[in-house]
Amino acid sequence: MPSTMVVFHRTPREALTATRMTVEDKDDYLVLSVTPKWIIQTFGSRKEALHPGLQDLLHYKTSDSSALAKVRSLSLAEKEIAAALITPPVVSAARSYWYLAKVLEILTHHLFPPINLASSEPFCSKIKRIDRERSDACIAWLKERLDEPLNLNDLARHIGCAPHYLSRQFKKSTGLTLKQQHRALRIDHAATLLSEGDYNVTEAAMEVGYNSLSHFSKAFMEEKGCLPSDFLND
Repeated sequence: MPSTMVVFHRTPREALTATRMTVEDKDDYLVLSVTPKWIIQTFGSRKEALHPGLQDLLHYKTSDSSALAKVRSLSLAEKEIAAALITPPVVSAARSYWYLAKVLEILTHHLFPPINLASSEPFCSKIKRIDRERSDACIAWLKERLDEPLNLNDLARHIGCAPHYLSRQFKKSTGLTLKQQHRALRIDHAATLLSEGDYNVTEAAMEVGYNSLSHFSKAFMEEKGCLPSDFLND
């Protein structure tokens, strides 16, 4: 499933397996593989704080199950790390050092038990926080695609939930539909471009995905209460 992760251990009795993905499968898969010896060398001084199932493996205890954790959704922080690993933002000469730092960062999320928020965060507050994080992630995704039509299915895949649920949750959290939020972000950005003086009305409209000046002017009037030309610097 998109935007999910699992931690597992391959026992000596288990053979390596391979899976051929279908042509339609366009997801990115990130696999981090480390040995017990490397874990002990790297986290040895904090070994007793590691995931209980991992501690059993490091103490040579066997288990019928190779899974150390259930499949779960990636957090926003983990999504950002995974995306960065796929497209590292550093020059090639620095990548070995950068990769090591990122691998250590992501393993600290997975090799240690998660922070238990239940005792410090009420259930209702937790749900509101999760909804707010999803809404923030939606807005960030939309801001990166102002010149593109809103694609609810692609957005839902990125966030990791069903399209109809995402639409309902976003409206409940923000008071706006995703379509309304997308338009507001487009017009806000266009207004900024116009007020800075580097774009004329036609250029600003094209920059935020409007091919029709009449549609752009109508949307601008509904959002700002004035025409786009009123934002031009004289």
